[in-house]
Amino acid sequence: MTVWSTMDKPSGNSITMRLAEKTDHAIWSWVKQSDGKVGLAIQVLNGDIPTPEIPISKHFEVKEKVYENCPPMLTLICVNYEFFEIFEVLCQDLINYSKSLRTVEQLLLGIKNRILVWYELFKKDFKGLTKKQVIGLAAELMFLKLWITKFKENIGTWVGPEDSPQDFISKNRSFAIETKATSWALADIKISSLFQLDFSGRLYIAVFPGRLVDSDDPAATNLDEIIDSIRRDLDPEKSLSLETKLLLSGYVSNKFNDIYFELGAPVFYRVVDGFPKLTKANVAGSIVDCKYSVSLADLEIFKVSLDEIEVST
Repeated sequence: MTVWSTMDKPSGNSITMRLAEKTDHAIWSWVKQSDGKVGLAIQVLNGDIPTPEIPISKHFEVKEKVYENCPPMLTLICVNYEFFEIFEVLCQDLINYSKSLRTVEQLLLGIKNRILVWYELFKKDFKGLTKKQVIGLAAELMFLKLWITKFKENIGTWVGPEDSPQDFISKNRSFAIETKATSWALADIKISSLFQLDFSGRLYIAVFPGRLVDSDDPAATNLDEIIDSIRRDLDPEKSLSLETKLLLSGYVSNKFNDIYFELGAPVFYRVVDGFPKLTKANVAGSIVDCKYSVSLADLEIFKVSLDEIEVST
């Protein structure tokens, strides 16, 4: 069931519209076309709305359209029925995000940037986060707090959402952090490629024990709570960067707030000579990729404290 499910299917070149939101600079409407495709229409109140230049997607299209008895509108139409549910969530996220934008120029830029992120998500056939992935993202976000406050790095150097082998790489590339969420018993960690533990500078792993809990558990939290705690300390420019990274990570507001979990304090390991790892340098050339697990019980000699992480050049 989506917001479009109860909307009548129109005929001809007309559309069925339902008001979604009216913000300072635009009117946002849910739309259903005569071909059954659905989406969002945006009418800018003060000025034109140029069609953003984005790559072609097999899942959605972005066009300026003029329907019968309607002014010109920018339409975001989902063309893949399988993705209607997640497309609704992304559209609502775009509307919510637009409420914080103060000018038409910011609105247009925000729409373009958001749609470009959608393109990257749908290129991966994104259908949402699993519960394990939610806890994994939570671990990244908990470390992001340390990354900003203790290491004085910025959100731009949180590169995991952009498919970097490591989650965090310092501005001068002297050190990197890979975050992992694992069982509460700290049994093992999953390594996703030959490149994840292959870094030219100093490399550390931050391992967060995590588990699902009930919402009334004293230690329970969720993604929305963690993200809100980060947002409160950011200025508007940095907040925009955070929202883009979150969307690239698969997060959309209010989608996962019923998944509660507990995260323990992170345990840190330094990846140095002798650390058990597979990289392109130590496997046969015919092996192009692999995934494997590493037992944490065997990594005691590689443990370091947070204060022992070297950040100097």
